[in-house]
Amino acid sequence: MAAVSTSTEKPSGGEDGAEGGAVDETYLREQPSYVLLERSRRMQRVLNMDIITARLPDGGAKYCLLLDDILQEIDRRNISEAPAVVTISSSSFFLL
Repeated sequence: MAAVSTSTEKPSGGEDGAEGGAVDETYLREQPSYVLLERSRRMQRVLNMDIITARLPDGGAKYCLLLDDILQEIDRRNISEAPAVVTISSSSFFLL
């Protein structure tokens, strides 16, 4: 009989979609913007405390990379969702 795995862990090995320090780009693209914004805020607060990241084996390097990737995804979305600039000349208005 074949053994059945009952692990609830994601295949990536972590809940943040990261595997070996590299962020899965598709994971970030699938997340709603509000999730990425809130996560980036929480992560920035942790970085500002310096206590937690100093305890990490890599000094928080992977954590910073993940935060950078999240911020880049937010920026990418902001650029792609930016409204087009509409210019209206004064000669196109008529007062009745």
